[in-house]
Amino acid sequence: MIWTEPAKRDLRAALNQAGDPAPEVILAVSSDSELFHKELIELSDVFVLVDHHIPREAGSQCKVTFPSVSPRTSSITSPMLITKDLMQRSSENKTFCISINLAVLKFATDAGNPGSRCDSEDEVAYSEVCQLNSAVPVYDMNWMTASLSDSRQFYTFEKAEMLLSKVLFLKAWFPTLCVAAFHAELDAVDREACPQSEQYARLLSVRKALDSAVHGENHWKRNAVDVA
Repeated sequence: MIWTEPAKRDLRAALNQAGDPAPEVILAVSSDSELFHKELIELSDVFVLVDHHIPREAGSQCKVTFPSVSPRTSSITSPMLITKDLMQRSSENKTFCISINLAVLKFATDAGNPGSRCDSEDEVAYSEVCQLNSAVPVYDMNWMTASLSDSRQFYTFEKAEMLLSKVLFLKAWFPTLCVAAFHAELDAVDREACPQSEQYARLLSVRKALDSAVHGENHWKRNAVDVA
């Protein structure tokens, strides 16, 4: 699909009629859709580069991976570099965002290593791993993420403290970058099953990192329980 100039003008005209001020257009586009990035950026006010794991299509091979890593992602900085390049090529003042995935990925596998084959995969809530008190998480500092094994189940997920470090790291390199959190509904925890875990702690860590990067550490004064 190619967006022609008349099509762009028609869309903007329709949005302008919707109210004053006109509503913002927020577009979330997969990093695999590079062909359409230029056209979609021109149509958007906020452009989200979706570069996290998306459940595989039926019939494709199951492989263990991390939530915020797509097949295109070569390093923790690659989505930031792609977004920065898109921003520099844009002729207008836009807001550019990268994505993080708050879903816990659950794999049925005997191997239990990133990249290994699995029988099935599912996206589950953080409650499922926070109650596995006997399992010890393994941290991958290259991707700033974590994993743990429980019998034939292998989980990969983002921990609150690592999300805080990751967002602070990205903002240090790219201060104007915003973060779009996907599957925030899966960040809720069962207070009875996970009494040691704060509600929405991981999402609040992202908020804390964004506030700290912009306003300084002293700006963060909100109480996690009150916010949730």
